[in-house]
Amino acid sequence: METRRFGNTGLDVPVVGMGTWQTFDVRGADADARRAVVDAAFEEGATRIIGLAHYSPHAFDDLRRLMSDPRVGAIQVPYNPREREIEAAILPAAADLGLGVVIMRPFGQGDLARRRIPKDALAPLAPYGVTSWPQAVLKWILSETR
Repeated sequence: METRRFGNTGLDVPVVGMGTWQTFDVRGADADARRAVVDAAFEEGATRIIGLAHYSPHAFDDLRRLMSDPRVGAIQVPYNPREREIEAAILPAAADLGLGVVIMRPFGQGDLARRRIPKDALAPLAPYGVTSWPQAVLKWILSETR
């Protein structure tokens, strides 16, 4: 299994994994209570990394600002050939800060995986082990080293 160093965490993690959604959301009516739980877990040493996630480019300025918190060790953001907004500021900042990056929506909520690409169009990618369009998309994402 191919692994990659996860920011400055010291962890090597698989380059492809299965995600979760709304596992521990700190928005809404109980947001302050949930934030307190996160803060307490970090202070007590029960967790080593606080991660931030957002799906909307409209929130990336706020995300970028919050990424500077020294307790933050990872971010999760959308990235695929149709959603490339993180390339301008988020990925460079993550690299500078040593944050791990988890990609959400690699197939654009399924749209990119459902595309029918003729086999002959994929032929130039065969030397890289690519035999399907979803593989091509994942290889493209993983070619981003930040």
